[in-house]
Amino acid sequence: MKQVQWLDAPADIANQPVSDQIAVLTAQQAQATAALKDIQKQQLTAQTNYETANTQLSNDARMNDQIMGLERQKQQQITLQSQQDQYRQLQQQIEHLMWANTLKPQYDRLQELQADVEADQKQLTTILVAINRSSKRQADQQATQQQLQRQQSSQDQRLHDQTILVRQRPAFQKVAALKDQLTSAQTTFAKINDHLTAQKQQIADLNQRSNQLAEKLAERPAISDSLAQLRQTGEWLLNAKKQVDQLTDRQTGIQQLTEQINRDSKRLDDLAVQVTSQQTAYDQLRNTWLSNQIANLVDQLAPGTPCPVCGSRTHPSPAQVADLPQVSDTQIKQAEQQLQTIKSRQAGASSKLSEENKHLSDQKQRLEQDFAALLTEFKQREVANEETQSLPALSQLVANQLADNQNQQQLLDKQLSDLKRKAQQQETIQRQLETSQKQVDQLQVDHQDAQSARQKYQVQLNDVQESLPADFANLQELDDHLAELKRLSANFDQAVSDNRQALQNAAAELATANGKKVTLNRSMADTKNKIAKIQNALTTAINQQFHTTDWHILQELLSQLDTLDKKQAQLVDYQDQLKNVAAAITTYQKIIGDHQPVDLDAKKARVAQLAAIRDELTDRYSKAYDVALFNNDRLKRIKQNDAAIHDQLEQTTELEQLVQTVSGDSDAKLGLERYVLRAELIEILQVANEHLKQLSSGRYFLQLHKEAGTYQKDTGLEIDVYDDNVGQTRSVHTLSGGESFIAALSLALALGEVIQNESGGISIDTLFVDEGFGSLDQESLAMAMGALENIESNSRMIGIISHVTMLQESIPYQIKVQAQGQGKSTTSVIRP
Repeated sequence: MKQVQWLDAPADIANQPVSDQIAVLTAQQAQATAALKDIQKQQLTAQTNYETANTQLSNDARMNDQIMGLERQKQQQITLQSQQDQYRQLQQQIEHLMWANTLKPQYDRLQELQADVEADQKQLTTILVAINRSSKRQADQQATQQQLQRQQSSQDQRLHDQTILVRQRPAFQKVAALKDQLTSAQTTFAKINDHLTAQKQQIADLNQRSNQLAEKLAERPAISDSLAQLRQTGEWLLNAKKQVDQLTDRQTGIQQLTEQINRDSKRLDDLAVQVTSQQTAYDQLRNTWLSNQIANLVDQLAPGTPCPVCGSRTHPSPAQVADLPQVSDTQIKQAEQQLQTIKSRQAGASSKLSEENKHLSDQKQRLEQDFAALLTEFKQREVANEETQSLPALSQLVANQLADNQNQQQLLDKQLSDLKRKAQQQETIQRQLETSQKQVDQLQVDHQDAQSARQKYQVQLNDVQESLPADFANLQELDDHLAELKRLSANFDQAVSDNRQALQNAAAELATANGKKVTLNRSMADTKNKIAKIQNALTTAINQQFHTTDWHILQELLSQLDTLDKKQAQLVDYQDQLKNVAAAITTYQKIIGDHQPVDLDAKKARVAQLAAIRDELTDRYSKAYDVALFNNDRLKRIKQNDAAIHDQLEQTTELEQLVQTVSGDSDAKLGLERYVLRAELIEILQVANEHLKQLSSGRYFLQLHKEAGTYQKDTGLEIDVYDDNVGQTRSVHTLSGGESFIAALSLALALGEVIQNESGGISIDTLFVDEGFGSLDQESLAMAMGALENIESNSRMIGIISHVTMLQESIPYQIKVQAQGQGKSTTSVIRP
């Protein structure tokens, strides 16, 4: 309802019932619908008026534009007419250019013929130069021919010497072959000798390396032993590091638990403040409620009727109660429930804090014990000293020791790997020694064979050299001389051939050049005749057109021919503009007729006024429509929610009744959980009374408290005890310490038997009793011990934790625990 946009609603509409507000909103929506229809009619009328005025404004604006366009066209016509003289001159220029264009082919032909004459003249000059060069070459070759004829006798002597030397060449070839064989034998001998020396040196080097490796390999057993010890130490350090890391994690957990305890302690303090505040509020509310009850009882007193408190029929002094605010039973229950909730949270927080403190103490104690044990082990191994007393220092020490150990292992591993490679090298060296020795043996044989071959070739060479002529030292000198003779002979023959060919070429070139000279002279004469005819024709045309023989006029016009198209286009464009302007003026005059320009500002103002009226109505309609649409949506949702609320209210009432019954908020104050526990407790009390009857000599009998308590926590599970000596029932809280111990022992025994009977095969064979005996007198103590011995005789073991001297004397089997301080203790077993 708060979101509804009220229009003419009453001022106190928000305080009226929802049904009344729905009725008012429904009526308002009907009025809003009628108002919307009226605004819509006005909006349509305003839109029609606006469109009519705007159409007229557009028509007047277009007519004004037509009138202005007519004025622009007339002004343009005047401008074009003023340019007529300029375009007449342009027309004359175009005619001259067109005349020049008709003569252009003859003029171009004249230029071509003149260029041909110049080219022929240049070519004739070139031919004359070529004739001179060819004549000179012919004379030079004739002189060369005479010189070659004088050298013919030397050529004949060279051919004779060449024939004689060719017959002597086989003997020189044999000497060369023997020298090559001797050189090859000497080279082979030298190579074998060098290889033999190198192999012997290699054997010496291999023996030296083998001895050095043997010395290194002798260290391998000691390194292996050291590595084994380091690995054993490394494994212990890794295990120690894991233990230190675990202790560090536990220490971190202790720090986190300490922080949690601090937070829970603060939260418990806050809950204590809340409990105190809530308890005060509840007490004040309950006192007010009780005062209201007294006031109600006083108001109900009437003469002659009994007082509901004392039963008297006379009421001389009724209670005087101050005027206090009314407090309902529901308020009391709610306050009580809130108080119990906060107390439960306080109890839970307190229990959690106690458990956390106990857990923290245990964790610290175990951490100290484990750290001390680990530190002792480190000291025994001489890894730590007396200065190492903190966990971080121990952690750093372990990390350093482990890093050193790993570094040493890596170093020794590397040394062993090196030694392994050296052992492989030694095996390789031994194989190389065997191979090298075999090669030395074979080289010694080859060395002897090479020495014999060298001596044989030397003897043969000496014999052949004695029969050779002394002109040439060897075959190479002979071959070089023969090659030189052949070269000179070939050069002479080639020179003769080249001279003969050059003489033939020179004669042919002279004949060709003379023929070209005659042809060019005839061509130049014909071309000059053609030039004279064209020049006469062009001179006659110029004289007829301009009455002069000056060629510059024609040449000037020909140079401007490229502007002919542009000038023709300018003339055509000017003529088209004159025609278009005249046609446009005629068209505008037909459209305008007798219309005059219109003042548009007044009409624009009227259109703007009509648009504002239309927009204002549109805005009013939009806002009213949005409000009506929004309120319609709200009205629909309100009606739906109102119906849903009625349905949910009925369901909630039923659920509240069920929850009150299950949670114990009803008058019986007995919830489902306590109801189930109450049924189980009845069975436990039946068994407990059997033990209590024996322990109390039939004096006490336990039974459930039947009346409901003030709170849920004291309802349903409260136990009363029937005292046969006085014949009355009273609360178990009134029992003395010894009586309470007997009752608690009976309940504990009964709880074990009931669990054993209901759990299907579970046997509880051991029972521990922690303290409680110190509050018993001698008779009660003897009775309790008798009951425990009776239970023990039924195949159960009973363990008693106590400092009572009488028990120490009467129990045969004992485990004594003696404190030693610093969280340590010793135990001893005592047997009869």
